[in-house]
Amino acid sequence: MTQRRAAYILLSLSFVLSGSAGAQTHLKMQAPINSERALALRDGWSLQSSCKVDGPGDVISRPAFQPTGWYSASVPTTVVSALVKHKLYPDPDFGMNLRSIPGTTYPIGANFSDIAMEQDSPFMVPWWYRKAFVLPENYKGKTIWLDFGGINYRANIWLNGKQIANKKDVAGAWRTYEFNITDAALPGRQNFFAKRKGSGNHFRRLVSRAS
Repeated sequence: MTQRRAAYILLSLSFVLSGSAGAQTHLKMQAPINSERALALRDGWSLQSSCKVDGPGDVISRPAFQPTGWYSASVPTTVVSALVKHKLYPDPDFGMNLRSIPGTTYPIGANFSDIAMEQDSPFMVPWWYRKAFVLPENYKGKTIWLDFGGINYRANIWLNGKQIANKKDVAGAWRTYEFNITDAALPGRQNFFAKRKGSGNHFRRLVSRAS
């Protein structure tokens, strides 16, 4: 039996994503990640509202794009949580602070999930997440997989100018996904990941592995 080798890119996230047509998805329990072969990508992320970003995913996920004025973030995180850390909004867990965040003016005690979001809310539109990272040289010759340990609810995802999943591929509450990114990944070089998350969506954990 041929011995299979695996390398992993590990991201712990909590926001929304999007991806490419023809992506391979699997709803299954993921095997434990070998930490010695994992590449943690928790820090060094940038995020920005799509209202302030000029360009599609295939442009944003390339080295020429400069995320000037974007907010720094570490994952897992939601957009609101990241903006709270940047002091744009007060801590929503304290007192009535939540009511000061745009889009939270629904009647107290009402089921806000049944109420349409205000059109002027900054969270009415999708937000972008972007990260630059270097894949290990020893990933060459391996099949590289990108595993998501829980996405809620939809997402579009690009890597190095190629869309690897779209909102039809990624749809559902906290579902797990697995995408083959071998053709898009650049072992031994800098890679650029971009995710456009739909309004009101988040994802929990993203893992990429090579076998």
